[in-house]
Amino acid sequence: MKFLALLLVVCASCLAMPAGEDHHQGKVVQLCGAELARAVKKVCEDGDLDFFNLQHVQRARISNLNDTCIRCLCHVTGCDFTRGCSEGYCGPFFISRVYWVDADKPVLPDDDPARKEAFEDCAKDYHCSIKIIQSYMTNFGKDCNGDGVTDCFDYMMINYHGGRVCSTPLFLSSSGLRWLSRYQQCRFT
Repeated sequence: MKFLALLLVVCASCLAMPAGEDHHQGKVVQLCGAELARAVKKVCEDGDLDFFNLQHVQRARISNLNDTCIRCLCHVTGCDFTRGCSEGYCGPFFISRVYWVDADKPVLPDDDPARKEAFEDCAKDYHCSIKIIQSYMTNFGKDCNGDGVTDCFDYMMINYHGGRVCSTPLFLSSSGLRWLSRYQQCRFT
């Protein structure tokens, strides 16, 4: 337990330092969710502190993409369970094929991502579309609004702008304003 407390202190004290920058003790490393969990498990099982060199742990990002946020993201996009595919977007989250590819092509159980309709079938299915959102946010989740926290608001901005460029304020367009309004409706429920 002392190790985990120390890990949290080390991670918390270095959150302001961007990953990849040079630090007096080497390159800054960013450990995310599963990678961090594997490292902590290895140290706890083996007591091998050399494996998990605390001098190089500068930042840990743990996803808070929870069920409440998923429901909110669905609400923001209209959450129409009867929506098929229209103009290249499908399902309750209005997901594009490019988004699905960037999310590593999740599919329904026993389906093949190479099958022509695999994207459409997954995106139209609520539970499979959640897998797409989760995978996309694992790949692209970041602090879009610069408040130092990656939260549901950032995930909503990522869904609107895409994962590579998400920092443009939403109030600059009428569709962005609609998303902001819908987000305000669902964020406290």
